[in-house]
Amino acid sequence: GGTTSNSASSGAGGSGVVILKYLTSAINATGGTETTVETSYTISTFTSSGTFEITSGSGSVQYVVVAGGASGGAGGNSAGTDYGCGGGGAGGFLTGTKSMSSVTYTFTIGAGGVAVSPNSAGNDGNNSVFDDVISTAGGGGCGTTNALKNGRNGGSGGGATRAGTAGTGVSTTQDD
Repeated sequence: GGTTSNSASSGAGGSGVVILKYLTSAINATGGTETTVETSYTISTFTSSGTFEITSGSGSVQYVVVAGGASGGAGGNSAGTDYGCGGGGAGGFLTGTKSMSSVTYTFTIGAGGVAVSPNSAGNDGNNSVFDDVISTAGGGGCGTTNALKNGRNGGSGGGATRAGTAGTGVSTTQDD
């Protein structure tokens, strides 16, 4: 997730990513940045939304799906006389294995939460989705007012706080 400051805008949350690993001799596919590992596996890395197309073959595909992290909350004023706020929570991540065949699979890479101006709570990140796998975004950090003092729940972590209740991580399990 993003960072926080007591005198300026917060830090933005990081974007998500999808990483796939499959046996090169079993699956011929296109999409993402491809890297060959262990001489017989291909790893496809996706940092922007798009498609993964299996042009021939079928088999097991291991995946890691990471959601966008949240931005931190921003402190009170440009003079630095108010306290800082909590950082944003990390985006959730899911791992697993799917049996896949010749078809085009779509995915969405979750953007990180946008940085905020002083006296504002952080923005949540965005979910990342690969086929039917949905990874939950991180929760935004607290703001400085009582109404904004709590961090929000999120994927791998909720937003932090200085005076309220911190957000918690949301369970992100996937059954295959």
